Amino acid sequence: MSRSRLNLLFAGLPCASALIASTASAQPVGQFLLDRYFPEGTPGYYVEPGVTVQSRMRPEYDAPGIRAGSFIIRPRAIEGIGYNDNVLGSINDKKSSLVINSQASLTANSDWGRNSLGASISVEDSRYPSVNSQNTTVWNGSLGGTYDIGRDQVQLGYTHLSGYVTPTSVDARRYITRPAPYDLDNAHIGYYANFGRFALLPSFDYTQLRFSPADLGTGAQVSQSYQNRNVYRGAVQGRYEFAPQRNAVLEVRTTGTDYVSSTAMQGHNSLGYAVLVGLDYASSAVWRFRGLIGYEIRDFQSSAFKQRTSPVGEANVIWTPTGLTTVTGRVARTIEDSSDPAVAGYDYTSTTISIDHEYLRNVILSGYVGYQRADYIGSPASQTFYSLGVGAAWLIDRNFRLGLNYSLINQTGDTGGSVTSPVRGGSYLQNITLLNLRFQL
Repeated sequence: MSRSRLNLLFAGLPCASALIASTASAQPVGQFLLDRYFPEGTPGYYVEPGVTVQSRMRPEYDAPGIRAGSFIIRPRAIEGIGYNDNVLGSINDKKSSLVINSQASLTANSDWGRNSLGASISVEDSRYPSVNSQNTTVWNGSLGGTYDIGRDQVQLGYTHLSGYVTPTSVDARRYITRPAPYDLDNAHIGYYANFGRFALLPSFDYTQLRFSPADLGTGAQVSQSYQNRNVYRGAVQGRYEFAPQRNAVLEVRTTGTDYVSSTAMQGHNSLGYAVLVGLDYASSAVWRFRGLIGYEIRDFQSSAFKQRTSPVGEANVIWTPTGLTTVTGRVARTIEDSSDPAVAGYDYTSTTISIDHEYLRNVILSGYVGYQRADYIGSPASQTFYSLGVGAAWLIDRNFRLGLNYSLINQTGDTGGSVTSPVRGGSYLQNITLLNLRFQL
């Protein structure tokens, strides 16, 4: 199975960022989580296209992995220490702390000429000695594979993620002052039908979200089960290659959301339809553009929520002005479900521009700026996140890498004067610095 064939599946174009961005950004529950936690290159899911400064092969510094028959196993561990000057993302109750971040992962991928199979397991533990109520341990396990049928291909993937809604998450309720756990399960099936210049790609995703009670820190807990839901997403994408590495794309998708644990949320059940057009376009080794833009209509079960229509889109631009520098721009606009029973949902916009520069063969400098905004439907409330960061990575040898990252986040919550707003008002600043050492085989 070739990487180029997997690269055709960009219906769910990710906004995953470099480490300096992913450790600091706030994301909605379920949005882009698979892109962050599902290891790049595992078959059955999306694979990042093109060659960038970050993904370029460096044989003298890349870990070879451990061969076990026709599989290559790659163990990795990262130990980091840093400082967060506003762990809670609070306006009036700023609490700073040392940060101890520990990560470990194990991936295994087949090395077959046709078909593929891969699996992974990873864990990330974050400790705040001065604010230990914010300690979290996130883990996930994944399995994916592809099966070639002539020129066609079947793709299957499954992943489980145990994560947390934190006080700094998008759409976190007012009472979320401690990490509130949830479990996410996703199953994906896709088919790539090759008809020469024309290709047809039907796919289906099932996502299950289950929430545990939120600890208020006073000995009391608040049930979050009303948010439990199943999300079904089907899509059919047609692609026409009008020139080598240049494709016109048309996609039709439908998304159904079914709340399963609370009659109070039954009215939030919805069915959405979207039509998108776009390009997968590589003009040269310098530019790579991949994007979809269209319109989505979402109908709710309850008559109390009006039909929602909104432009939606996803895009990724890679600019490589020289062999030593890569500029990546990512933008997405989607309609998301809200954790507030009184709110139908929110329009979510995310934009990131990152720069990676190979200062030396084994020294990579990085920087990014980011923007996120959530506009709550039927409410004057909104949240806006501005972020920026810089980082440096020293590739010591094949087994060790040393990294230093800094991120600044500015969040503004506008309640619109509503006492029942789903978000906190005011704004806060958060500075995060992290030094990490990575070991890999």
